[in-house]
Amino acid sequence: MAKIRKTIVTPDNAPISDGDLQETAEVYQKHVNLGLSGIQGLMDTFGYTRRTAGRHVALARKAGLLPETKASLNAQQRVLERGTAYAPKTAPKAVKTTTKPAATPKAATPKAEPKATTKNGTEYARERRAKRRAERQAHVASILSEEVGNGQTATKSVVDTPEFKIRWEEPPPINRSNNGREIDDKMTWMERLEPIKAARKEHPKEWAVIRTFKKNGRHWTAARNLTYGLLKIPAGRWEFVARTNAAGEHNVYARYLGPDYRRKNAR
Repeated sequence: MAKIRKTIVTPDNAPISDGDLQETAEVYQKHVNLGLSGIQGLMDTFGYTRRTAGRHVALARKAGLLPETKASLNAQQRVLERGTAYAPKTAPKAVKTTTKPAATPKAATPKAEPKATTKNGTEYARERRAKRRAERQAHVASILSEEVGNGQTATKSVVDTPEFKIRWEEPPPINRSNNGREIDDKMTWMERLEPIKAARKEHPKEWAVIRTFKKNGRHWTAARNLTYGLLKIPAGRWEFVARTNAAGEHNVYARYLGPDYRRKNAR
């Protein structure tokens, strides 16, 4: 049968009777004489926690039921030695008490003028900024003007710049059917893909170039938008890829795979 150990926890300010302290001292001293831990013996015997057992042992030592530890005795010895070392060697001198004569009234002296207030860091920073601002303005003024004759100044001539000619023109409309890529191209994706779908019997599942872009990267965007269904295309199952051929043309390829049976209006 397993041994059941009950842990007893008592608050720090709980009163402890003399009988409990006497029993604690006996159990503690018994375990110490056997070469065992006295705190562990109290924990095993009474079910105390380590904190409660240590508190009981401290109270037993204070009551004189247990001898002081070697460390405690050494500490007390050091305190005594420190006290004798710092004790005064000679008796304190007697304080002489003398009575001072009555003070004669002094003549009134004029009050000293108040000292000038010192500047703080903020005021010094403001002065430095104002000084630098004045230096910059003087430098700019010296660049834009030069001294002539008897103290007169004349502004330097500014280099003439060509006049900008305004060209009034309305912006061209954005070709929404072409996703705003190239203004000159008016064909929509529907117009490009319908002929491929119509020729599905003569060229079944064959690739065809449906668009050539001038700039690299736009063909990839167009192929992705067509694949994801972001652009309007004919019904059916399509496959789109983007490639750059040996001639440097950025092409979009497409091929028709057949009707899409998942849609009701598949053709």
